[in-house]
Amino acid sequence: MISIPEADALAQRAHGEDRNRSGVLFIDHVRSVAARMEDDPDPYAVLAALLHDTVEKSWMTWDDLRDAGADDRLIALVDALTERDGESEESYLSRAAIDPLALRIKRADIADKLHMRTLSLLADTHRQAVETRARRRLSILESIAEQFRAPSPDAS
Repeated sequence: MISIPEADALAQRAHGEDRNRSGVLFIDHVRSVAARMEDDPDPYAVLAALLHDTVEKSWMTWDDLRDAGADDRLIALVDALTERDGESEESYLSRAAIDPLALRIKRADIADKLHMRTLSLLADTHRQAVETRARRRLSILESIAEQFRAPSPDAS
């Protein structure tokens, strides 16, 4: 398994000075998502959070991740968090919701997009669009996640 500093350096290399639609540096966004995952007990939480946008939003490939030391579990997590071109939101979010850790990271990712630091950088019309999209995705994600939750043993 690669270390957190190695994952951070890999994310920095992948994203460089690129910015997301909100104008935030991708590296700042992935570091913010990773910070939200610091208390997660899964040792892959921070690693996957740092790398969650590498293949989707940079020049980096799956082979690049593997060559940098990402093991099968880390690749699977990043894959679960990677939206494909032309893919429906439901298909993408279902893939993230199936894996409990990917679900937690996706929630952190959306929460970061809804954070005032991010939204305050945007013009009013763009802010509303970003917020609406993030809230829609969170609603879809939670609806899908509910389907994967095991029934309570107390349920009759």
